[in-house]
Amino acid sequence: MATKWKNFTRNSWVKAVCWLLILVMTAVSAGLTVYTAENAQKNNLNELSSYSTYSLSDVLTHEQPTAEYLAQQLYFPISNLYAVGETGTTEESIEKNVTPADLLGELTSEYYQSDTWESGEPEQSYDDSAPTLDAETVSAVMAALASDTTSDYDDISESAFQAWLTHHPEVYASCRARYISAQLQSLTDTQKWLEGLKNSFDYYLTNTITGDCFTSLPDGTTQESAESQLLHTTQYALALKSTTTDAAFYSKHTDLAQELESLDTSDDMLDSSRNGTAICAMTTDAYDNLCLSWSEIHRLFTNLIIIYAISAAVIALCLLVLCFGAGRKPDDDTCYLLGFDRIWTEAQIFFGMCACIAFAGVISLFLNYFSDITVSLSFPAACTGVCAASVAFAAVCLVIFLSQVRRLKARQWLNGWIIWRLFRKFCIASLCWLNKQFRKSPLRRRFIILSILLPLLCAAWIPVPVVIVVLLIASMRLADSIEAVNRGAHDIRAGKTDTQITVREHAPKELAALAADLNSISEGLQEAVDTAVKSERLKSELISNVSHDIKTPLTSIVTYVDLLKKCDIADETAQEYIRILEQKAQRLRTLTLDLFDASKATSGAMTVELAKTDLDALLRQALGERSEHIQRAGLDVRITSHPPVYVNADGRLLWRVLDNLISNCVRYAVPHSRVYADIAQGTSLCTLTIKNISATELNISADELMQRFTRGDRSRHTEGSGLGLSIAQSLAELMHGTCRVEIDGDLFKAIVEIPRWTQPETHETNQTT
Repeated sequence: MATKWKNFTRNSWVKAVCWLLILVMTAVSAGLTVYTAENAQKNNLNELSSYSTYSLSDVLTHEQPTAEYLAQQLYFPISNLYAVGETGTTEESIEKNVTPADLLGELTSEYYQSDTWESGEPEQSYDDSAPTLDAETVSAVMAALASDTTSDYDDISESAFQAWLTHHPEVYASCRARYISAQLQSLTDTQKWLEGLKNSFDYYLTNTITGDCFTSLPDGTTQESAESQLLHTTQYALALKSTTTDAAFYSKHTDLAQELESLDTSDDMLDSSRNGTAICAMTTDAYDNLCLSWSEIHRLFTNLIIIYAISAAVIALCLLVLCFGAGRKPDDDTCYLLGFDRIWTEAQIFFGMCACIAFAGVISLFLNYFSDITVSLSFPAACTGVCAASVAFAAVCLVIFLSQVRRLKARQWLNGWIIWRLFRKFCIASLCWLNKQFRKSPLRRRFIILSILLPLLCAAWIPVPVVIVVLLIASMRLADSIEAVNRGAHDIRAGKTDTQITVREHAPKELAALAADLNSISEGLQEAVDTAVKSERLKSELISNVSHDIKTPLTSIVTYVDLLKKCDIADETAQEYIRILEQKAQRLRTLTLDLFDASKATSGAMTVELAKTDLDALLRQALGERSEHIQRAGLDVRITSHPPVYVNADGRLLWRVLDNLISNCVRYAVPHSRVYADIAQGTSLCTLTIKNISATELNISADELMQRFTRGDRSRHTEGSGLGLSIAQSLAELMHGTCRVEIDGDLFKAIVEIPRWTQPETHETNQTT
């Protein structure tokens, strides 16, 4: 028997038949699903059920419509009747019910487009003789604006809005007319919709507040006659009567009436604002058609469930046969793999997921949006598309499934996973790496042994407190040495080049060697710092001496140039040469002074007298001194300050800092642009920020720009020595402040921070040389 079963399952024709049965049953199930959906959609696309839905469980368990479903058939028309009653059934009633709150959105929209909104202040040019809106209406609109919590009107000035509304009655009238027109259009649409229900429903509505009556019954029908006709005649299968306080169902079918009366959801389903009495009744013919549609849908879905069960049984049996015969040949127990089986399992899963997404997309296209597709596609086309997609998806899933079965039977299932191969590869590599680390140094061996031994000791039931104590003692000793090295390295990084690191006597050899190396680095840094300081001092002295030596001949050149100017020289070319000599001599003189000041500021050979100084007044005075140059450059200087701003600074040096920064703006700012000077007072510092737009591209870092002889204009078309910012930084540091620059694109920002003046207990003059 076993041999016959093996031969049966391994037969190629049997496998082909099983494949064919699986695909056929899949196609049959898909086709019947589309057929059921199409017929269910047809039975559901009528005026009685287009606004209510049914659940699949209700259809399968009930052969007739449920009470909840029938109640929904009446809830929706009743709600529309109340909506009509609330707005009114005539233009006069709608105009009577319009409130200022209804027009608030239109009024604010008009206000946003007015000139008053642009300025934010009431217009002063209102014509007092022109017509105005009455005060009562204006007050009502302002009250609605104040009480509105659903919109954001915080940006509206109430005084400006009230003045604008008062002097624009035509805007209020226009908004009111548009609102009434929209309400009338909505009323017309609702009436058309209710008119379309006359073949299935009759209704009656009377509004107790407005007195309006809206009904599908003949004109002149009273409420008593409407109730008698709609609620107590056999012409209507069921009806719903709703008042301001409750709602009740009526039906000529006793059982159905009892089920409807047992529902507790009527008040929740209807709108809470019910002003008046509304009655809606479904005709007997409409009720019978609804029951027929429900019964047809019940039959379709019941048959579909039976087909699903049969298909599942056939597919399961075929899968069992294919699993037994997968990879086997008659009279051969060897499992053979196919070419597809060589593909990694992850790739197969990805391929299956893509097929699943594509299948879901097709099913969503043909089923979820079935009613829209059938406008342009016939039922055979829709059925063919869904069946083809289902068969293709089933074939893909079956190929992947049988591939995994063949791998299992060939005992190569794990090898088909790339994750498993990587895991196996890297585990071996990790062991090799651990072996290499173990052989490198005694310190690594101790760490490896400790990392492995401690978990083993705890697993071997050795008292955990003993292990914790030993580990704490050893780790604390090691931590002392590590912290000593860490503190020493931190001190060396901070510039303390005389730091010497000392570790514990029994510290690891590697840690002791690291401490010795850091000590050697500290000594080397100390020597480098001493050499750099000496070199900087010699350079500053050289610059000072050279600048001093240049002063004498430069003074003579300037003097002789002045004498030449006083001579009566008629030659215009000679006069031009004298002017150029004077200009270049003055530039050389400025450069010499800048070099001299930069050298003195850097070396500290400059007297600093800190005193109470008004930064705001000094800034304005510096701008005044440079006013001619500022006007020539077309710059507009904007100052933001709250004078007086007292700082603890040397007025002469602070003046030089401000003059350098202003001169820098005049040279390099975009002509005819704005320069912003902001002074902010902090708790301990006062900050001056000068911002301007550079006329040339600043393709240089801020740190590099602060160095000597560095200019933002690399082409050097403008005058300047490149020492202004460097001198300003040095002078600010002499006054215990800072000076730095920030660059953001073409935005140049100079920031000066000076200590704020505090009243001392004793007035002293701080002099530093």
